[in-house]
Amino acid sequence: MRKLLLSAVILLALAACNTDKNTELIVVSNKPTTELYTQLQEASSQGDLEKVRTLIKQGANVNQLVLDKEDNDRYQETPLMLASEKGHLEVVKELVAAGANVNQTLPVNTEREMFPGENQTALEMACRPDNMDVVKVLAEAGTNSYGIIICACLREDEELLNIALQRKPNLNFTTGEGGVSPLIMVTEKGNEKMVKALLEAGADPNYTDPFIETDYTALQAAKDHPEIVELLKSYSAQSASQAEDQSNVTEVCFDETPLVKASQAGDIDKVNTLLASGVDVNARAKEVFDDTVCHTALMKAGSVEVVKALVAAGANVNVVDKDGNNAVMFQAWYSPNVEIIKALLATGIDVNAKNKMGFTALRYATFPDGGMATYNHCIVESWS
Repeated sequence: MRKLLLSAVILLALAACNTDKNTELIVVSNKPTTELYTQLQEASSQGDLEKVRTLIKQGANVNQLVLDKEDNDRYQETPLMLASEKGHLEVVKELVAAGANVNQTLPVNTEREMFPGENQTALEMACRPDNMDVVKVLAEAGTNSYGIIICACLREDEELLNIALQRKPNLNFTTGEGGVSPLIMVTEKGNEKMVKALLEAGADPNYTDPFIETDYTALQAAKDHPEIVELLKSYSAQSASQAEDQSNVTEVCFDETPLVKASQAGDIDKVNTLLASGVDVNARAKEVFDDTVCHTALMKAGSVEVVKALVAAGANVNVVDKDGNNAVMFQAWYSPNVEIIKALLATGIDVNAKNKMGFTALRYATFPDGGMATYNHCIVESWS
């Protein structure tokens, strides 16, 4: 199983590498670092702005990733990560201006436990109360909304949260297995202003982690904050009213259409029967609380045969769900099956598409709590 999942991730990496030349490629190498790059790491860590500028002019690669075989097969932190952690604001600005990838993370070796800092962006590494100026520069430079929201809620930084909310991101997610939502985070802290901002931006007061059995909501988290309790109740009532207005909707995200169910089960016979009966191959259920839509049959395809049948019947390969995820993103996150991913890639699906969080299929395939955490960027050099 491990080999299968690893193959899925590498397949996504190679697919990304063989797209348009304008696509950003990240070099992953276990070869010794060049002298320029080593000096750039040191200068960035020390906050030596003039030396950083000189090294960049001399051709130092600001996005190089280097595997340290002598340090538990860990990747060395990039210059941007080093400068961000140390709070060297002007160096961070210089590196960003030189093209440093603000969404770069350190690949994780699946044969060992994940070390602190792996699979985190520079912003996440920099998220300290005394370092918020650096965080905001990284946020404005395009760091994915997920990291910005978590940092903003953790540090109760309203200005940072507003940067993320301007992008209209999905706010109904948890910080990881057994984690809490952004709304619960600020509710527990008693920050009424941020609670209201999240609710107005679409945070669901009744949201719980869909992957674990829990009834812990923001309302329960607010038990020691009566003003927030009343605020949450008012928005909960609005959600309940919206759900009642949608009473004619027979299908919801967790009660999919017959075609989606058959597709997910990999039941090719039933899929063919449904398609022959004239069902809409691109039909999707409506979300309970709004008019946005959920997954298509293709997104949940459980076999290669089902993928081929759906595509032949006219399935839209690049359609996305309410969070901006296409079929290959969904497969990479929930069920990274190399053969299904191959079949999807063969359709011409956009492997470099980004969802509302700014994530690609490749990023999802490398999350430690989804897919299989491993090499999470294009592998464009041979390993020695």
